[in-house]
Amino acid sequence: MFGAISATNEAILRAKTEQELYQLVCDAAVHSAESTATVVLPAEPDSIWLKPAAGTGEIVQQLNRTHFSIDPDNMYGRGICGNAFRTQKACINSDILNSAQGRPWHELGREVGVMAGVALPLIKAGKSVGVLLFLISKSWACEEEIIALMARIAENVSVALNSFDRASEKAKTEAQKECLGRMFAGAERDNIDAFSSHGFRFCAHRHGKRWFDTSYVFCNFHLLHRQLNRYQTNGIGNPFVLSLSKEACRRTGFR
Repeated sequence: MFGAISATNEAILRAKTEQELYQLVCDAAVHSAESTATVVLPAEPDSIWLKPAAGTGEIVQQLNRTHFSIDPDNMYGRGICGNAFRTQKACINSDILNSAQGRPWHELGREVGVMAGVALPLIKAGKSVGVLLFLISKSWACEEEIIALMARIAENVSVALNSFDRASEKAKTEAQKECLGRMFAGAERDNIDAFSSHGFRFCAHRHGKRWFDTSYVFCNFHLLHRQLNRYQTNGIGNPFVLSLSKEACRRTGFR
């Protein structure tokens, strides 16, 4: 299992997408830790179901035939996966074939020889977004150290998922800034003559929690450009930026 921890950390460094991360983690758990099978079950949006997104092991195809839910009122939501998702804690079933909790999966368990399972929550921004399911031997299910190492793997995956979100948000912000810069540059090229020939004044007013200079300002396009850059706070779509641009055009008579 220590080998799986190391392999998981390597997967986190290598993975470029969530899907790639899921598969690399499943591979590490089976090939480095000798888990019978490992499956990642993200929650489907606006649904009570957990759907397999990646898995490794000889019985993964059979697992795709069954169901896993997060709804406690659904019989498929009362097992270890549903409980782990709701409680955000590790949930263990050390004898799936002989437990009431594992009843919905008894037939599958007998078919593929699954004895025990450990389900661990995957958490993003404080909310459960899926479950990491290990199918293991009965002896492993009784080893607290093994369970703790599996929990570490799930925690590392959760950290990686949050990192993906931050990287995505940063890329989105940079793209907005770049687009806004192109918009200003294009406006300056196309409209500098028109704006330079028409002076205008605009009165200070309140926007959100920001108060602006109460004096009247007489400015040409260059000053307007600086004001827009100074006061825009949310990038593309900022109401003040858009309203000020429209007011500038209205007062100069430019269309």
